[in-house]
Amino acid sequence: MALLEVKDLHKTYRVTRTQNQDVLKGVSIDFCHGEFVAILGESGCGKSTLLNILSGLDSDYRGFAYVDGELICGFSRGEMDDYRKSKVGIIFQSYNLINHMTVAENIDIALAMSDMPKEDRQLRVKELIDKVGLSEHSIKYPSQLSGGQKQRVAVARALANEPSILLADEPTGNLDKEATEEILTLLKQIADSGKIVICVTHSERVASECNRVITLDGGIIIKDEKRNENEAGGFESELNTQPSSIKLREIFKLAFRNVVQNKRRNNMVIVALSIGIAAFVLILSITAGIRGFVETDLRDGVNMLQIDLTIDQNGIGIFSSEQLHTLQNTNGIARVVQSSTARLGAENMASFSSDENGQFIPMLELNSTFYGFSAPIMQDGRFPNSNNEILISQAMARRIYDGDDFINVVGSSVWLEIYNKQQFEIVGITNDTSGFANAFITLNALSALHENNTAPINKVYIIAEDINWVPVLARDLGFGFEVFRHDETIDDILDYINLGAVVLTAISIISLIVAAIMIFIVTYISVVERTKEIGILRAIGARKKDIKRIFVFEAMFIGLAAGFLGSLFSFLIGLIVNLSMRSTLISLSLLFPAIGIIIATAVSVLSSLSPAGAAAEADPIEALRTE
Repeated sequence: MALLEVKDLHKTYRVTRTQNQDVLKGVSIDFCHGEFVAILGESGCGKSTLLNILSGLDSDYRGFAYVDGELICGFSRGEMDDYRKSKVGIIFQSYNLINHMTVAENIDIALAMSDMPKEDRQLRVKELIDKVGLSEHSIKYPSQLSGGQKQRVAVARALANEPSILLADEPTGNLDKEATEEILTLLKQIADSGKIVICVTHSERVASECNRVITLDGGIIIKDEKRNENEAGGFESELNTQPSSIKLREIFKLAFRNVVQNKRRNNMVIVALSIGIAAFVLILSITAGIRGFVETDLRDGVNMLQIDLTIDQNGIGIFSSEQLHTLQNTNGIARVVQSSTARLGAENMASFSSDENGQFIPMLELNSTFYGFSAPIMQDGRFPNSNNEILISQAMARRIYDGDDFINVVGSSVWLEIYNKQQFEIVGITNDTSGFANAFITLNALSALHENNTAPINKVYIIAEDINWVPVLARDLGFGFEVFRHDETIDDILDYINLGAVVLTAISIISLIVAAIMIFIVTYISVVERTKEIGILRAIGARKKDIKRIFVFEAMFIGLAAGFLGSLFSFLIGLIVNLSMRSTLISLSLLFPAIGIIIATAVSVLSSLSPAGAAAEADPIEALRTE
């Protein structure tokens, strides 16, 4: 029974838009196991076209081609790839070896598409290299081999997955007499082992070694001559493999090798992309660092539960007792603090605050403590405990004593006047850096200063019961009072920081776009440069997705390298700035470099998808014709 058969095969090429050329005109023929067949004919008679159809590289024809009784043109795309991988081995006139792979690697790439374990693959490669007589050349590259040696490598690669059919297109066309004899002997041994060997040739010498000679002329068979039968040979190998896609590790290996081989060009792309990534990561780090600085140094000095109320925008309106009573009984308010403006010393103004319990409460809380005064006191100072004692802030001390030389003012006296004037002894200075000029006295002392006069309460601080009440109270009290929330000021600052970050990020994105265009161009150039390699891989059974993955993984390696380099740049810059400023203005969190690496990789991969897809869709026949 015929293993390979074609019936009424027609093939037409379009020469121009209006002119076609018939190459095969109703060819019918079959091939059986053990045949060593020569297909003779002049150039253009259809020999190579017939071989392309038998190999599954060309599916654009009319008629029928069968293998083991199955219609080849009925194969799915995956089945066609598997057919070329496991059923057919192809030997080319120009060898079609991958130049950046060694002899062993050129053979192993065919095995990489099977399920054979790595150890068995290594043994199989060694076996094939020994069979074709290249044991001493396994680690050489094609450029280091003679023509005959290259063709032996091509034969070994074609035999890697133990195909039933071996197709050779002018296998001795570029060889000298001695190399020709070596290749013919090798092909004859393969046919003797029971395989079909079909050679397209112009050479009568090649035909003389075959046991069947088919002559084509003008697209038809004019002669089919059977000669001596081959003897049983011994080029057999027990092999049990199933076709599959190229293993991911092999694709990684191929991609990494290609990136390294074109390192000069790829390094330029990596540096360009790393600059954009470094800028992007620095913007994220600076934004986070400044936000952290604001949160730590400003927000921590603000009572998040505090809302300031005044009667008018100028803060000079006086609260009535009814208004104060209403506030004290409003749901959600834990405490109401009344504040008066008084004259301290000469013309210096200070705000005095107290509640009904006599607790000392500054105009602004200096940390997250909501009840009572918790800022530390400098030197040997203390809280006031009598009606003639006063505690002042550093800013107030500077105002009174005109500058920074205020350390020894504890124990001195100062005049304070609201309605009545009274002398107070300074018993302490708060060790805070908020910059607010505050002073604190007991509630009894404050009452004594008012003495028979209505207290001029022009500002009220309310402390909410919890953080959820703050926006509710701010909204409701806004209908009767001027409302000020300190945390909103911090939020405004943070909003400006975020706005600046957005603007700077947009600028850095431009550099990422430029880098993405470069990666697209580099991948496209790589596809063009390696078109023949694409054709070789497709001819030995690589699937479209395998080809696409190779180029996508190359771009991924470029992206990873750029991401690591850019992240390293940003980290070093942040470290230097923080050390020189003695402050964490640039966040050194590992999250942002990780984001940078992910973005660099994503940009690279996305930029490569289009040219990688084009590589996968390349016609293998046209790709193999590329020089």
